[in-house]
Amino acid sequence: MVDGDGKVLWNESAFFVEDLLVNGDTLYVSGADENGGRVAAYDLREKKELWNVRFPYRAKVLAYGADKLAVGAGKFETREEGNVTRIYSEGGLYLLNPKNGKVLWKDTSMGYVRSLAVSGNLLAAGTGSSYFYVLDLGRVNESPSICGPGIFLLLALVFTMTRRGG
Repeated sequence: MVDGDGKVLWNESAFFVEDLLVNGDTLYVSGADENGGRVAAYDLREKKELWNVRFPYRAKVLAYGADKLAVGAGKFETREEGNVTRIYSEGGLYLLNPKNGKVLWKDTSMGYVRSLAVSGNLLAAGTGSSYFYVLDLGRVNESPSICGPGIFLLLALVFTMTRRGG
């Protein structure tokens, strides 16, 4: 933190920082260390860490809306399959309680979430897999759910099998 005269008032050693977001008197920091992704919250007035949460992947981006902290996380992974190298996008979107860092909701079927934007209750998430998703933050359940893209695939499969008589 720097004052109006350019004097450094506070600096903090955390981890490899990817994104910063300020909401009120709280600074949210996302990134990674040698053990995976991390998101931390700092009280700007008291100059202290409030909470720190680990993620399985690099915590790339942050957004705030509808009293939820959105975290986009993930990684790219290459795999040799025969004589072909394939690149896979792994990761997901997490919604946290901004007061304590508790995960309220997550979807790890999206792949590497690399960009986020919020307008009102709408959250747009862009992935490294060429897809984007739009969620209504006001309607997201505050518990992990199977009602992500996978449920639509399951319903489509059941419908197809029913129409074919199988």
